[in-house]
Amino acid sequence: PLGIEVNFGTAKKDGRNKYLLPILVRIPFDGLTLLPNGDVVEGKVSIFVIVKDEEHGISDLKKIPYPIRVPHDQLDAAEGREVGYRTVLRIRSGTPRVAVGVWDELSGIESFVHKRVRVGS
Repeated sequence: PLGIEVNFGTAKKDGRNKYLLPILVRIPFDGLTLLPNGDVVEGKVSIFVIVKDEEHGISDLKKIPYPIRVPHDQLDAAEGREVGYRTVLRIRSGTPRVAVGVWDELSGIESFVHKRVRVGS
């Protein structure tokens, strides 16, 4: 419902059988619920990330609180754009499944995406 997308960067080796995998979570701004607060409008999003490897091992669930604040005078410029969140996952080589959830805490709307990614040789 929120139209989120997840993009992967190029994984870089980080020790024996471990890699650092950059990810970008893209959230269309227009789908977010924002409330006025003084000179800004505010929203609150939580981003959840979890990884399942080929041996069915599951990482800890990572929850990232992500507040959104936009000055009123920049609100029109934000329409049609995206909010982005970058992070790096430390994972093993293989073809893990990365799941990302985004929860708009003000509206209660949530979206989930899961993708496989090839890491290492």
